[in-house]
Amino acid sequence: MRARRRDLTWVHFLAALGWVAALATVGTLMAYDRQRGLIFRDPEGGLIAHVHMALIGFVATAIYGAGHRLISWVAIDQISSRWEGRMSFVLTQAGLMGLTLDALFFGRCLMSVWACLIAAGFILYALQLRPLLNRRQALDPSSALILLSFAGGVAWMGLGLGLAFGCFADVSPARAAYVWTALIGCVTPMILAQIHKIAPFLVWLHMYGLRQRTTPVPKIEDLTHRGLAWVELAALAVAAPLGTAGLGLELGELVRAAGACLLVGAVCYAWNLRSALRHALV
Repeated sequence: MRARRRDLTWVHFLAALGWVAALATVGTLMAYDRQRGLIFRDPEGGLIAHVHMALIGFVATAIYGAGHRLISWVAIDQISSRWEGRMSFVLTQAGLMGLTLDALFFGRCLMSVWACLIAAGFILYALQLRPLLNRRQALDPSSALILLSFAGGVAWMGLGLGLAFGCFADVSPARAAYVWTALIGCVTPMILAQIHKIAPFLVWLHMYGLRQRTTPVPKIEDLTHRGLAWVELAALAVAAPLGTAGLGLELGELVRAAGACLLVGAVCYAWNLRSALRHALV
């Protein structure tokens, strides 16, 4: 709150904290009002609002706020234009606010409108990836994970628009597929992309960057195993669509296969993180 430079990252984090407070407030009121129905007369609408306040209001807003600082670092490039980021924030927050109020109090009359606003905000945010797509260097795992995250975001957006416009039946399997796509297809790859840059860099800076040494110093990329990072990417790329299809179609075999892929990715991630942290224990 006392930061001198209040850029888009600061604005996103402030909004995310506001949504956390709103999420806790609405959750408490929903628990109190569950049997009475005096405040929220549409329990299904309350659930929809609560899920989106968590997924978009807190998780996505915080991650995309951090992305304004970190994506350009991961991509070894600078985002040249900022108007997409500003408009993305405005559209996403306006759409989420409208969706929340509509679902809680107004019978979900304009859900398609709010879904379109949120989708437009996502598209504008994704447009900032142009430097990442246009650069000539070969992709590293972190950059590839960012692209995978936005591919998952496109699938998440498609499912959300389909539910809002009635293209899919708004039933529990479709909602489970929607949440899976959001968390595994979009959020998880973005988090891993940042951690694969931040964790080795912090360990390297602590152990090698601030000290005078006579022995050779390893490179930052030498602290982790690049091959394992690619396996993480492949595991997520397979797990996300398998889980979405399995949950949406209620096919347990696909869900179990997706879980196995996630386990492989989690083991590779844990081993890579261990490899980086091992240098700090020397």
